[in-house]
Amino acid sequence: MNASLFVSFTLLLLGHNLFDRKTLFALFVILCAYNIKKIPLVVSRLVKNAPILVVIGYCFVSISWSAWMYKSLEEALVQLMLILTIAMISCSYRTKEVIAILKVSLCVVVLVNIISIPLLNSASYTAAGLHGIHPHKNQLGLIMALSVIVFVFDYMDKKSAMTLFFIVIAATLLILSISKTSMFLVALSVAVSFAIKNTKIDINNASIPSLKIFTLILTMVAMAFLIINRYEILDYLYYNLNEELLTGRGKLWLTMLIHSEDNIVNGFGFNSVWGKSDYSEIYFTELYRTNPLWIEALAASDSGYIDITVSLGIIGLCIFSFFIINTMINLIIIKNSTYFAVLFSFLFFIACHNITETSFLLSTNILWVLTILTSFLAIEEIENY
Repeated sequence: MNASLFVSFTLLLLGHNLFDRKTLFALFVILCAYNIKKIPLVVSRLVKNAPILVVIGYCFVSISWSAWMYKSLEEALVQLMLILTIAMISCSYRTKEVIAILKVSLCVVVLVNIISIPLLNSASYTAAGLHGIHPHKNQLGLIMALSVIVFVFDYMDKKSAMTLFFIVIAATLLILSISKTSMFLVALSVAVSFAIKNTKIDINNASIPSLKIFTLILTMVAMAFLIINRYEILDYLYYNLNEELLTGRGKLWLTMLIHSEDNIVNGFGFNSVWGKSDYSEIYFTELYRTNPLWIEALAASDSGYIDITVSLGIIGLCIFSFFIINTMINLIIIKNSTYFAVLFSFLFFIACHNITETSFLLSTNILWVLTILTSFLAIEEIENY
């Protein structure tokens, strides 16, 4: 079990789609065998994390209007298997053990990148920044940012010269990657986690149900507002959003939102927008006719929130937002836990990173896996709080 989880984490962190569906299925089968006597606990964890089940449930519902029904069904089944796998991991391990195994995997990936630099020589970097064994410098920056988060909080828990060494190495690689987004977000997420952990405000257990009900009502109100005023909001964005925002992302975001105007409430259907060869929705826009080479190099809108809106609509975006907010509330409940800071930093970092990159509900990438894992570990910590 330890070996399978270590290998899975390491492949996820190395990237290059090494943690593919076959690897996920193998891990899923191993965990099913290990948790055969823990089915009630697995079911309990899933029930307590109901918002993510609603998210995947809506993904399945959206298949009914997807133009790529079978591809949508295939990806929805993969997402369901991923959620069940992570749920079983939370039932098989304590948070302390999961973080410890993740730390070892991060150490391995940091060392692999260090070793690769002299071996790959000039192939390990470009004028834009160091990318090591990863295909792009932003991916190296992302992994090193996650490494810094884990190492820093591990060092705060128990001082270790080895951990300090890895903090320095990971931070150095992060800086050399010149990934400005990752550098900014890792500092911000660590600072926010420290600030929340050291605040004297606590959530009273008796007020938790009321808080979550209030959040749910607020989400539904926001959903209604967005649906009723969708055309006005799109018009405002069309005339006011800078197309050159974030290296041209503004133009891409506007194109996808305007193209999905007639489907903006329900979306095109889960996994029916990108990755369909010559039939991706982006190919039916004016942007493809004016910038074909740029568009052919894209695999997403470079914003997970835009992609969720386009594929699952305003309804799906609001459902997903409630899942993220609910997880944050669960984490704040356990702010006195040893593992609050690292878990909250993960979620905060990923939620912000998803503004400029697509991570959520995207197959089996490391950020989406960590998001699901954080949501289940937060529930485990509440049970043991």
